[in-house]
Amino acid sequence: MTRPVSRVFLAVLSALIAVSAPLWAAAPKGRAVSLNALAATVRSGESADAERLCGLTSVLGYVIDQDSRDVVLIGKVDPNQPALHVDDLAVALRNVWGQYTTARGHVRYYAAPGCSIDPDPKVLRELDEITNPQVNVSDEDARKEFIDRWKEVGSSPQHVRVMGVPFDSRFAKVMVDADYYMKRLVNGSVALGIDGFESLTETRSRLAKEAFAAGKPEAVRANSMSRFWFNPRSATFEEKNGAILLRDCSVKLLTEEEFLSSRNVVTGMGRPDPLAAGFARQFTDKYSAIAAARPIYTQLQSLFRFVALARLLKDDPDGLSSFDGVKYLLKSHPVQCVPVSRAVNGLADALFVTDTVDGLDGTKKFGMVQSFCGGVCMDVRPKRIGRAAKPRRVAAGAPKPAYSASKPIRTARVQKPPAPRNVVLAPRKSRKQVSWDISLAGLD
Repeated sequence: MTRPVSRVFLAVLSALIAVSAPLWAAAPKGRAVSLNALAATVRSGESADAERLCGLTSVLGYVIDQDSRDVVLIGKVDPNQPALHVDDLAVALRNVWGQYTTARGHVRYYAAPGCSIDPDPKVLRELDEITNPQVNVSDEDARKEFIDRWKEVGSSPQHVRVMGVPFDSRFAKVMVDADYYMKRLVNGSVALGIDGFESLTETRSRLAKEAFAAGKPEAVRANSMSRFWFNPRSATFEEKNGAILLRDCSVKLLTEEEFLSSRNVVTGMGRPDPLAAGFARQFTDKYSAIAAARPIYTQLQSLFRFVALARLLKDDPDGLSSFDGVKYLLKSHPVQCVPVSRAVNGLADALFVTDTVDGLDGTKKFGMVQSFCGGVCMDVRPKRIGRAAKPRRVAAGAPKPAYSASKPIRTARVQKPPAPRNVVLAPRKSRKQVSWDISLAGLD
């Protein structure tokens, strides 16, 4: 009888190992990448791994190796996250160093990396004309005709603009794709299944039904046009024992209500639509969960971190643009051409809310229309935190220590943790080594 029991036990143990192994393998680890050695490897064309920044999935900061005049990136390697790309780092550096400025007359203008998806004002005017006639909401054919017409016109191509970076680049494509998918989340044409997260369309529909049930249909707004865009939420860094550590670089979604002026110009109202503002806050609060479901938002946040890192590198007092690795990324690295669409279909939305209420009128129907614009702005300006505190002065007449100076108190030696700079550089075996694993615990 012991043999079958042993087989069952071994089978269960094997199943546990099979389930647990991917979890062990998925734990993120630290890695350092030498920009000098990376540049040499990419130039030679010998390693595709170098194009992916040696597997880095998140950049945490850098240290300077003065002996070899090298910048060593610090980052995480997480098999559950998309890898970073050396092209994106090069584009971020060139933007911050002012290589993508545009000339107007005798003046050159800088633009932070960004994008915008803009509707044609003529299309907005046509949508406005469609909504002006009173629709007979009791007539099913009239409702269907209105919705079909609205969506047909609303899906007209919208103009894509890219600022501060090359249009046909992977950097630009990530921004545009993240922006466009965000609009689908706004109108509810896709669902992520995240608890507590609902589209703006779902929110409007739910509140309209609640207003009808309360006998207050006038509380429902029928028309809305809002712009949504991604912006830096918080960006902080710390200088700690020879290492520059990016402590935070989060993203938030902002919104502003807009209107079409009599001159066919889309103009911001200087305030958000309250429901749109609620959606933006909801998106910001659940950004991590959204990014876990849609990796495009992990990639978008990585671009924000690259821009923050580029600013820190440019502002470093060591003059890093003369270091071989940084110089290569700024001047020589060929950034791959990645096609980006110049226009995308609009995602205007229209629906009718139907509810049954007590009274002579019976069923109540209400129509709502929404149109959206989008964008990204990566004007990331990291703020320094954790400055060393100044030595405190002892005020005159302050009480003396309780112990006698003639009998010093023996204190146990406390072993200090290794400095982050040593944690990063000590494991390096040679200057030609492109990457090596490091302890993340030593960077806290």
